[in-house]
Amino acid sequence: MFSEKDISDYYQHTRVHYNRFWKLQEAKSINYGLWEKKTKNLTEAFKNINDKVIELGGIREHHHVLDAGCGIGGSSTYIAGRTNCSMVGITLNAQQKIDAEKNALLREVGEQCRFYVMNYCSTTFADASFDVIFAIESSCHATEKKDFLAEACRLLKPGGRLVLMDYFKEANLNARQQNFLQIWLHAWAIKDIDTITDFCSKATATGFGKVEQTLRTAEIRRSSWLIYFYSLLGTIPSKLYGLYNRRATHFGKTHTKAGIVQYQALKQNLWNYYSVVATKKE
Repeated sequence: MFSEKDISDYYQHTRVHYNRFWKLQEAKSINYGLWEKKTKNLTEAFKNINDKVIELGGIREHHHVLDAGCGIGGSSTYIAGRTNCSMVGITLNAQQKIDAEKNALLREVGEQCRFYVMNYCSTTFADASFDVIFAIESSCHATEKKDFLAEACRLLKPGGRLVLMDYFKEANLNARQQNFLQIWLHAWAIKDIDTITDFCSKATATGFGKVEQTLRTAEIRRSSWLIYFYSLLGTIPSKLYGLYNRRATHFGKTHTKAGIVQYQALKQNLWNYYSVVATKKE
């Protein structure tokens, strides 16, 4: 339903919102982060999610790592700096690639990091190129999640790990609930999201052995509420912008509505947030 250009356009047309409300230029991250008991702010939440990826992936200095959906390189550059691993990041957005390269230089990991404009469902990398692949809230954009999983499995070395942080819908939603959920998803250039059970089953079917899931909804509720709060603040300015600016795009017009709905849908238990670790068979 959403093309590569659509997904790229979403991030291009909404970057002003992320800059203003989500500290994009400071934290370099476009995700929910993870809030622990002593977490004080978004910047710490972003650090927490990156540290969790390092932990779950078992990322070490000698590893070759792929960030599948790297954005402007916040996680890529942090993890490269923290572990001294070799990092590759891919994105569909050309400006994000440029920004990621600049951020790698700023964090003094330019020699460790390479960035490309590439679709994570059909990359040009050789088989068994990576020890670890991670995707923070990016696999959701895949029209067919099995395509993403199959390519990730091809790219991993035997015994390699795929680490995901993402949102998954609850099972057996009725038509009204599904339609409500899609107000949010479609405004974020996402066709649909899997249930956690379906996603893990697809991982097994595409060549992964052990697949582990951990519910982390409690760790993202604060961010979900913050997105809701900032979206409420931006509702009237967004409507006025859409009415009087002929260049206003679909994603620009619907972003604040989506921010409201994602929180309301979470409160209704229509979706939850999980980490998934899938290990490729030896």
